[in-house]
Amino acid sequence: MSQGARRSVFDRATHARYFFHVRRNNVFEEDPEGIDLASPEQAVEEATAAAR
Repeated sequence: MSQGARRSVFDRATHARYFFHVRRNNVFEEDPEGIDLASPEQAVEEATAAAR
């Protein structure tokens, strides 16, 4: 297994994937990819920034 593959497996084990779906003006925008974040606190920061 290459170094990059090991790092990828490690990242998935220590990070959660968060999906930020948004509703603006009665239009629902789904986040199909999500983002890997290390903590719920980072998810709150990301959501707060996206809502502005």
